Amino acid sequence: MRKGALGLAVAVAVALGAGPAAAQEAPTATGTVTIVHGFRGLVADVYLDGTKILESFEPERSTDPVQLPAGDHRVEVREAGAGGGTVAAVDDTLSVPAGANLSAVVHTSPAGDATMTVFSNDLNKVAPGTSRLVVRHAASAEAVDVNVDGAPLVAGLRNPDQSARELPAVSHRIEVRGAGAAEPLVPVTDVPLQEGTAQYLYLIGAAEEETLGWITQTVGGLGTVPAAVNTGNSGLATDPVTPLDPTGPFGAGASAALLVLASALVVVTTLGSRLLLARR
Repeated sequence: MRKGALGLAVAVAVALGAGPAAAQEAPTATGTVTIVHGFRGLVADVYLDGTKILESFEPERSTDPVQLPAGDHRVEVREAGAGGGTVAAVDDTLSVPAGANLSAVVHTSPAGDATMTVFSNDLNKVAPGTSRLVVRHAASAEAVDVNVDGAPLVAGLRNPDQSARELPAVSHRIEVRGAGAAEPLVPVTDVPLQEGTAQYLYLIGAAEEETLGWITQTVGGLGTVPAAVNTGNSGLATDPVTPLDPTGPFGAGASAALLVLASALVVVTTLGSRLLLARR
């Protein structure tokens, strides 16, 4: 199912009351928001400040980054087709600081209910030849230990916490186990990291239902110019659209100009599959 880039923009414009008159006013302070759907089994309609902005939003997908005015916004997530008068699965406040880059993630609470967590994305530059790996616990599961290439990344990570590390921009093997346990909760996965990016790994699903898995969101533009360039080196690929290895692992402010830049739906990469970060 394809969602047009301007479809979400227009919906957000209606929700925010933006129009031609607003476009002529002084620019409004904004923040960048990406909505990530990590609650399996819920095809959802998403409402922003009382207006439906996403229809039949499927799990394991996200929006492109959207500019929202700084301030508080009401987000409601309902089962698709349920209507605006029904009880929402998620009814929460999205606080957008000016200049922030946020991921609003609909996911499973520790108790198995739908919830929303807003993560602030670190856009600080990374060193040449590296990438920032960020692991976020968004699953109905106890605390987990996460290893990278056999070495601990974080121990006892709980929902909805996160842990980050800057790593060489190559493929890394990710293991996740219950805290202190020996057996992995999901198959060991190879995750290719691209230079100058941040790779956000979300653990989603439910341990009791044996539906745990990873989805990933990629943010680019974090590279720095090296102090020196070595010759005779072919370098690392910079294309963030990379097939995943199953044996081993995404691409509306108050002014019309900002709204034109708002997003279409894209597939969030599901780790352990052959999906690409492809636009739908």
